Amino acid sequence: MKTKNCALCEKEILQAYRVKITPWKIWIFVCGACCLKAKKWEYYVYWWTWKWKKK
Repeated sequence: MKTKNCALCEKEILQAYRVKITPWKIWIFVCGACCLKAKKWEYYVYWWTWKWKKK
C-alpha cells in the first residue's frame, strides 16, 4: 500500500492534496485537515488530489 506523509503534520495518509502555501513555486502534499487550515492562508493554491489506488 502506497502512502504519503503530510508535509505539515507528518501523518501518514492515503489521500493527499497538492497545494502551494508560499509565494514560491513549491508544491507540497497535505492531509485533509491541514488542507482546510491552509485555505485561510494568503498564498494558498489547490492543484489536485492524490489517492491511493488498488491494482
